[in-house]
Amino acid sequence: MTGLPNETTEDVCLTVECIKKLCRILPLPKILGPALYLPLPGSRMFDDCQQYGYKAPKTIEEWAEIDSGYGFSAYERPWIKDPDIVRILWFYSILIGISVKKIIRVIKRYSELVGYSKMKEIILIVLAVLGSILGRTRYGLKFFKFPIETVIFKKFRALNAQ
Repeated sequence: MTGLPNETTEDVCLTVECIKKLCRILPLPKILGPALYLPLPGSRMFDDCQQYGYKAPKTIEEWAEIDSGYGFSAYERPWIKDPDIVRILWFYSILIGISVKKIIRVIKRYSELVGYSKMKEIILIVLAVLGSILGRTRYGLKFFKFPIETVIFKKFRALNAQ
């Protein structure tokens, strides 16, 4: 989990190291996280988030509409000190834990299921492999500023949805 109140950059880097270690020792890593913390009423961290200016939803309908952690706006929570590092961690977490061969297999299967053209499949593979390399480099250097690749990915997703 990431995006916790009072979380430091070192905490996030330790989370990354834990993910990488689990991926090394597990035969088939299935890490799709870390999840982004969502404050729930009654917890101590909920109160901490409110001290940072968090306004909790008041109705069930508002709770249903909340961005629970998979959209880009989820990282703009008032208690997150460095949204770039949290966004990068989420963005790359699935790519740093699996081999390039597995990334290619997953994209080929996904492309087949959704009916992508061969060209689109190749573009996705190239982007994913480059993303994996860039993500591993970012984590190795602990450099999380200027996450331009998340902006490119967001635009690609928007174009793909049309």
